[in-house]
Amino acid sequence: MASKTTSIKPFTRFLVSVVAVCLSLAFCLTPWGKAWDVFLGDFLFLLRGPLPSPKNILVVAIDEPSFGVINKQWPWPRSLHAELLDRLFEANAKVVALDIIFAEPSRPEEDHRLAEGIRKHPAVVLSVDIDVIQDKDFEREITVGPLPELLSPATQTGFINLSVDPDGFLRRVKLTHGLQRSLALVSATKFSECQWQNLIGSDLSINFLGPPRTIKTISYYQALDPAHHLPPDFLKDKLVFVGFSTQSAAELKSQVKDHYYIPFSRWGSGLMAGVELHAQIAQNLIDRTVLRGLDLKTSLILGLFLGLVSSLIFFKTSPALSSALVLAESTIFLGTAYVFFSFYYVRLPLLFMLIPTGTSFLVNHFFHYWQTWREKNFIRKAFSTYISPQMLQVLLRRPSLLNLGGETVEATVLFLDVAGFTSLSEKLEPEALFEVLNRYFKEFTNIILQSNGMIDKYIGDAVMAVWGIPILQKDHAFLACKTALEIRDSVRKLWINGDSGETSHLEIRIGVNSGRMMAGNVGGTDRFSYTVLGNEVNLASRLEGVNKVYRSVIIIGENTAKLVKDAFELREMDLIRVKGKVKPVRIFELQAFKGTLDDIQKQVNSIFELGRQFYLESRWKEARECFERGVALKKDEGPCRVYAKRCKLFEESPPESDWEGIFKMTVK
Repeated sequence: MASKTTSIKPFTRFLVSVVAVCLSLAFCLTPWGKAWDVFLGDFLFLLRGPLPSPKNILVVAIDEPSFGVINKQWPWPRSLHAELLDRLFEANAKVVALDIIFAEPSRPEEDHRLAEGIRKHPAVVLSVDIDVIQDKDFEREITVGPLPELLSPATQTGFINLSVDPDGFLRRVKLTHGLQRSLALVSATKFSECQWQNLIGSDLSINFLGPPRTIKTISYYQALDPAHHLPPDFLKDKLVFVGFSTQSAAELKSQVKDHYYIPFSRWGSGLMAGVELHAQIAQNLIDRTVLRGLDLKTSLILGLFLGLVSSLIFFKTSPALSSALVLAESTIFLGTAYVFFSFYYVRLPLLFMLIPTGTSFLVNHFFHYWQTWREKNFIRKAFSTYISPQMLQVLLRRPSLLNLGGETVEATVLFLDVAGFTSLSEKLEPEALFEVLNRYFKEFTNIILQSNGMIDKYIGDAVMAVWGIPILQKDHAFLACKTALEIRDSVRKLWINGDSGETSHLEIRIGVNSGRMMAGNVGGTDRFSYTVLGNEVNLASRLEGVNKVYRSVIIIGENTAKLVKDAFELREMDLIRVKGKVKPVRIFELQAFKGTLDDIQKQVNSIFELGRQFYLESRWKEARECFERGVALKKDEGPCRVYAKRCKLFEESPPESDWEGIFKMTVK
């Protein structure tokens, strides 16, 4: 729970949410917002999917198969188009719309033949092209229509111009231009007497039935001989559109004229021929499935309402629940938009619904994390003076750790002690002594932290570090041993000059042990320390001191050795009974990373192992000779030197007959 010092006033949060929602609505009106709005509109077509092909509209395509069968170059003889009209109306087509402009005269007999066909069939609609030339000083409109001799008193015309959006997609179309009506509108009116007066001058949002060829399409050559190529009554009572429609990949890639990108093209459905677009628009008019949308004012009010309501909801919920709610709201909005789009032909302003809601979520999410940060900052300032930085980070993530108690963990403990500290303190002034300790401890600290260890405490000239807490580390034993070796190597690089002028360096002893231990807070409710306790921790401390006996640097316990034996060079040192313990423990010297021992050390290890075998068999002389050979090979070989001396003592005064090879430690 936030304290009064860290809480944010509710009115402030709500006021910021209102401003953010208003800014998000302003974004919806920018070009970027409009682009996203268009995308969401296209997505609704994908969500709805293609609709069944209408039964009363047909496209006769001037396509590749027709060019192959007719075997003539374009333009085809106009007598061929006249023959097509005869065949279509003989098959009882109701209306035929020609998406072809006959603006230029051809051979007189060809024009005469087509004119006769048009006069014979008054249900023919011809095409007009309106070209608007705009300049900064003037605007000019050029209308290109069919030859006058092709027009009869009953013949109607419609313009075929289609305008694309800035992104190159066709989504909207004008049904009227001045006194002119579009080819789709004229054809649909002639076919079914549809009501279109309320659409004058407005842009129509096309309710695309589906991708290209959703409208039933036959080839031009098939329509010339319907009795041979088509089922009986296939053309009966149909509204037929005739025009170019290609499926050639090469032509589509070159953006052949009169083919357009539509919303389904975004999802890989290719371009749609202009003739099929006119057919789909006519179908919208006939079936009254034209898409409608909310006006801008209504969209803004809806967005503001949803944004503010969502803000009030998110204000009272947690981030996790808010995330679930915003996902649920988005799903509901999308589902509602789908229902209105698919069944009521209304396109809801999805962007105006989603963006304000998402903005409210982000603003309240921001306030939550800001308040959390302020609370953590409060805890950091309040506790950083008397708990470790590592503990502070855990506390910030898990405030429940403030309660006293602990948990059982599998971890590894490292104890490090500076050897010869007393003698060094006699040589140096207190200021110089602290400078020396700080130099060494700074290096030790950096190495421990770099290996993700936690420095439990500094105890005079000693350091205690732990791996495996407060964060679980499966390789805790490996990290501790790696750190021990790196510290050992770093010590050799740190040299100290005393007041006497002598050059010396500090030596260290390290004990490492792994196992189950208790981790948690120890202390009172006002002052405590995060640490580990248990037998394995005590043993690690004892192992550090055992180095003094064997003149070694790093000794690890049997538990640790089992975990890291494949990664490091280990030498079994002894079976000992530490002071205060009854059960003996097997100890190992940590020498190096696997495969990095030099040849001399390998020889010494072999000799030591043989000497240990003689030692356990109570063959003191042979054991001593082995250990002395080891010392001869390597002058600073402490364990061999210790064992040689021990064997000499046993030669003079052998242990009891029931001796089991256990060496009893008399010091901690």
